[in-house]
Amino acid sequence: LLHRLEMDGPLIDKVVNDIPEEYLLDSSSTVYEPECAGAQFSAASVNKMMNLGFSKEEALRRVFCSSSSKISTSFAKTKGLKNYYLDKELPKMKFTVNINNFPYGNSNKKEKAGNAGGSNGTPLYSKLLVETCDLTDKMMLSIAPSVVANLDGKTIPAMRKKGLHLQKVEFGMEKYFPTVKTQIGYFVFTRKKPDIIKVNGFDLDINIFKFIPNIESKEQIEQLLSFIGLEKNGWKYMDNRSHHKITDKENYL
Repeated sequence: LLHRLEMDGPLIDKVVNDIPEEYLLDSSSTVYEPECAGAQFSAASVNKMMNLGFSKEEALRRVFCSSSSKISTSFAKTKGLKNYYLDKELPKMKFTVNINNFPYGNSNKKEKAGNAGGSNGTPLYSKLLVETCDLTDKMMLSIAPSVVANLDGKTIPAMRKKGLHLQKVEFGMEKYFPTVKTQIGYFVFTRKKPDIIKVNGFDLDINIFKFIPNIESKEQIEQLLSFIGLEKNGWKYMDNRSHHKITDKENYL
C-alpha cells in the first residue's frame, strides 16, 4: 500500500493525460480506479474534467473508485470524491476508462512467489487485471510489474480473451517508486486489436514477437529482427526476458 500512496505526481499526470479527451467530453463517460489506495488517479481525473469545462459537481459524479480496505476509501473521502466504495458495494456497471495500480503481492499466500509470465503462482496484480476487464468498457491504463509484458504469460492472453488488447507499454516506471525493488511498466489496453503497438515510443509489430522487448532505439529493433533471422525454428526466448533491456542475441535465442 505504501508505494501506491507515494505515487509521484508526474506519473499520475502522465497516465491521466492518456485518457482521450473525446471520452471525457462525453458527459455519459465514467472513470474508475479499482484498489484505489490514495485515490490519486481519481482526483486527477476530476481535475482533468474540470479543466475541460465541466463543473466540479459534474466531474465528481462521473469518477468512481473502490478498495477492499476502508483505509483507502477514507483517503478518497479526504480528497473530496463522492463515488467511493468498498469492493463488495461497487455498483454493477461498466466504466469507460479503468485506471489502476494494483498491489504487487501473490493472490494466495500458500503459493510460491511467482510472476505474470511464470508458473509458480498467480500474482495478485495479474488476477486483478484480468478480473477488472469485466468492468472496463473502452480503455484500461495500468501500472504493473514489467513481466506483464510476456505475451505468452498468464495476464495478457487472459485479458485478450476478455476483449482487451495491449496498445502501448513504457518500461522504467520504477523511477517513480524509490522503495520498490522490481521493474515497473505502464500499460495501455483498449478494445481494439492492434498489429502495431508502441513500446517506449517506438512502433513494434507484435505479430513477429512473442514478447515485448525493452527497446530504446530503432537500431535495437533492427538488431532483434536480425536475431530472428538466425533462428530457423522460430523465435525462442528465455523466461521473463521480455522486460529486460536488449544486450545480445544469447539472451533471446
